[in-house]
Amino acid sequence: MFLQVSDNRIKYVSFNIDGCLNTSVCANTVAFLAEGRSIEKAWEITPKDVIDYLGTLPSDHEHCAELAVGAFYKCLAGVKKARNFGYGR
Repeated sequence: MFLQVSDNRIKYVSFNIDGCLNTSVCANTVAFLAEGRSIEKAWEITPKDVIDYLGTLPSDHEHCAELAVGAFYKCLAGVKKARNFGYGR
């Protein structure tokens, strides 16, 4: 996943998936839920939020939501790290 951030808000989320359709749908849902949120509020997105939003994710594919949110959290951590080094302020 890749984030475009401006004024402490997520403007755009993109991703490259090498997985199943359910993982792609979950990543797309994370992007939809995240765009427009502040960095701080984006940390509140959970796998349950993704599952609830989709409503039709098979229970044996709920791990796809966990993968998508986990990748998103890594991006958020990267933003935090970059800011601690003076980038992206």
